[in-house]
Amino acid sequence: MSYSLFRCLLVVSCAALLNGCLSGDAPGMIVTRDGRMTAETAEVSRDELTYRLGQRASDAAGKGWNAKVAIQEMPKLHETKADEWGWSTMTITLDLFPPAGSAADPAVLARAESAIRDAAIYRVHRQSDIRFVSTMASAGAVAPGTLTYTTVAGDTFAGISTAFYGTPQHWRRIADANPQVDAAQMAPGTVLSIPPKP
Repeated sequence: MSYSLFRCLLVVSCAALLNGCLSGDAPGMIVTRDGRMTAETAEVSRDELTYRLGQRASDAAGKGWNAKVAIQEMPKLHETKADEWGWSTMTITLDLFPPAGSAADPAVLARAESAIRDAAIYRVHRQSDIRFVSTMASAGAVAPGTLTYTTVAGDTFAGISTAFYGTPQHWRRIADANPQVDAAQMAPGTVLSIPPKP
């Protein structure tokens, strides 16, 4: 196939996809956190928001803290905006895991909940529609399904992601779970936490 024919087919395919998305004939498309382009279904929308809320909660809690977030309800398409997903009520399960040597702190839990609420508010009708079921693990506890790995010379987050998840695309998941590790200077013998497969 010639380059010009390929280019023409690509332009026509993209135009047809865009036209279908805008007219409501095809589902909206989304690029997921691992770089895949897929239809934005209720499941995909919930998974992507869950991941973002977990990141927000971990960041708000502080360095070394890990958050496990789940949204219990599935979203529904917006009544007037057919390409947007939202929740009439959103029940969020938040489990916080402090770094080794840190004590459970109610102020950290409050910060994490506030960060989640700020990020999720645009997906519900009212702030009061967001409910939390929150717990904080004892110091040094790890999230369920978390493994450990001791690095060897030449290891990278992408290579470790490939070994544990089958793809290098989830390297940031491992990096985020190990904020104390500098990717450019990963010394052999470093013990990493490997979160559950996404």
